Amino acid sequence: MATYFVDQATGSDSDDGLSLGDAFETIDAAASIMVAADICYIRAGTYRETLTPINSGSDGSPIRFENYNSEEVIISGADVITGWSLDSGSIYTATMSWDLGDGFNQIFADGVMVNEARWPSTGTDLLEPTLAAATTTAGNDVTFTVTRAEDYWVGGIIMGIFGEAWMSQGATITASSTDGVMTVDGKTDIWWEGAGEGWISNIQSELDSANEWFLNGTTLYLWAPGSVNPSTMVTEAKARKWCVNLSGLSYIEIYGINMFAGAINMNADNCTVEYCDLEYLSHFTKYTWSGWNAEGNRAQGDNGVWIEGDSNIFRRNVLTRSAGTGILLYGSNNLVTRNTVSEISYGGTYSCPLSMEGSTGNNQVTFNTMFNAGREIMQLFLCNNDEIMYNDVYNAGKLCHDLGVLYSWGEDGQGTRLAYNWVHDNLAAALGPIIYYDNYCRNFITDHNVIWGGTDAGIRYNGPTELMKAYNNTVFNCDDIDTHTYNIYPFYMPPYWIYGDVHDVTKTNNLFLDGTPESQLEDWENDDFRLKNGAAAIDAGDELPPYTNGFFGSAPDDGAYERNTIQWSAGVDGVAWEANTGGAGYVWANYTVVQKSAGDWTSDALADTTTETSDSIPVDSKAGATITIEAVEDNTGAINGVVTVYILGDVDGTNFEEPSIGSSHKVEFTPIQNDTIRIPIHIDSKTHKNFKVAVENQSGQELAISVRIATAEVKAAN
Repeated sequence: MATYFVDQATGSDSDDGLSLGDAFETIDAAASIMVAADICYIRAGTYRETLTPINSGSDGSPIRFENYNSEEVIISGADVITGWSLDSGSIYTATMSWDLGDGFNQIFADGVMVNEARWPSTGTDLLEPTLAAATTTAGNDVTFTVTRAEDYWVGGIIMGIFGEAWMSQGATITASSTDGVMTVDGKTDIWWEGAGEGWISNIQSELDSANEWFLNGTTLYLWAPGSVNPSTMVTEAKARKWCVNLSGLSYIEIYGINMFAGAINMNADNCTVEYCDLEYLSHFTKYTWSGWNAEGNRAQGDNGVWIEGDSNIFRRNVLTRSAGTGILLYGSNNLVTRNTVSEISYGGTYSCPLSMEGSTGNNQVTFNTMFNAGREIMQLFLCNNDEIMYNDVYNAGKLCHDLGVLYSWGEDGQGTRLAYNWVHDNLAAALGPIIYYDNYCRNFITDHNVIWGGTDAGIRYNGPTELMKAYNNTVFNCDDIDTHTYNIYPFYMPPYWIYGDVHDVTKTNNLFLDGTPESQLEDWENDDFRLKNGAAAIDAGDELPPYTNGFFGSAPDDGAYERNTIQWSAGVDGVAWEANTGGAGYVWANYTVVQKSAGDWTSDALADTTTETSDSIPVDSKAGATITIEAVEDNTGAINGVVTVYILGDVDGTNFEEPSIGSSHKVEFTPIQNDTIRIPIHIDSKTHKNFKVAVENQSGQELAISVRIATAEVKAAN
């Protein structure tokens, strides 16, 4: 086992890399010689290369690349452009010796993308661009309301969303009239006709405002943000599409390494990528594949992180800004967990934050927070007994129409389960269901989700559909489950469909609250979806083993949350209901807390009052820790205040502070007389290695406080 060091500032590839003083200069120098059980520590800097290991690790002896001492390491797919000279006005020129092709070049100024020259000019919000009204025809005409000289637009590229607006479409202009009628050729494979909005690029004379560029041969023209000289900024152009390439390898670990202007090829087995931030994963303003295709050009790096193979782990990463998909998921037994993915599919195709494109079985997509996309947040294509659980997904449809926050068409889920998710806010201007099983779907289980915020059904099943189950979902601020449908049988029938014209949907124990969620839920606007004391849904359901196992009371409750059991939560810091039912790996700490006045609650009191602050508890290096606060109030006196539970993270292994660990680790609640409240919190192992639990009681009554802590990984998803 060897330990290598890389230091861009002081290293040399002619050294042996075996100490900080003899570090390599490039990551490639280490990656080209490392073997099983080797580790490489990378010092701070921006490394303009692709991390491509030559060898695989082995089971128990992986090859590992890690940022040294938590320093900021960036692998960049972009190279710096220098040698700027003034052309005219505020436009500067420099030589750019590479070209990724029309629609694929990407320029940055101080780490922010600059727009290719276009009409109309637009801002920096990629999912809310400035567009111009236009109309397309079934032939080869596109009409904008714009006046330019005849054939002014020849060679320009039109992109936009028109007609049915399911996806973007584009073409190259071959002729144009003075009144805005464009004749086009080279249309994308899907061509909607009708009114819509779009833009035109690839015309140099439209470089007419700050924050725009144009490439003419090897000459890059740039009007920099703020009209400054680009030499005063770090001006870069994308040169490589992969930041990390693990294709065909196994047992490689990437930890704490950020990436810019590129993606990850994880077509591999038993590899792990965790605690990495990726920005600008993929880029295109013109595409050469089918607009239906969320995986277009994946092997070339044009559609985000590509996970295939078996037993890979993609955990605790932050992905933001991609014209294509965020994560493409294939293969089997892969785990995608506790990632944040946002600002995806600004190219307007069927790409999305996560697309399951070719599962061969038992993948887990859990505890992710995904939001803001041109189309769906998740697409479930070619599923196979997969788990989509505890995700917080929202704000779909920022560009396209007729879509769901979660969407599938023509697929046999083979028992795939969507459960314990928060699925909400379809922003599409037309046809906005929340979970959308389009035509020819079968064998999906949808249970214990909280679903809200759309203009259509909470769960829409278009026909034909078969063997679909919807259990214990809470639905509000949209239409009820299965209230809208559209049957296209026998047209466009996929080869696997042998089930005829059926509409087979089983719906049990669902709670539909229409536009009044406050009638039965505690505080839905602050993600508290527990049933209120005395709610009609309590004990109103039927037993449906195994989905209602562990219910409290005489019968299961309707809806996603069972009263008097663990309050599960979704998203990157969510906590699973299954992870809080006891068993190995749990530590119990019980405290009886008496009434205190607000003035008594100080940091000194925390340090000195052991009856209110637990001992130091370690955080599991991989799983983190799951903490459940249980407050039991069995008195009859008046409750006049709240209980606050603080999770105090360690700063240096000795000192514990609040609120430095964040508001998500501070819970305030009002006890209910003669009742039990259970509230879970998850703590991240990267942020803190140890923690303490402290309780402040201002309820006016003595409470029995129990703190249950899971310090080991209870299931792979957690």
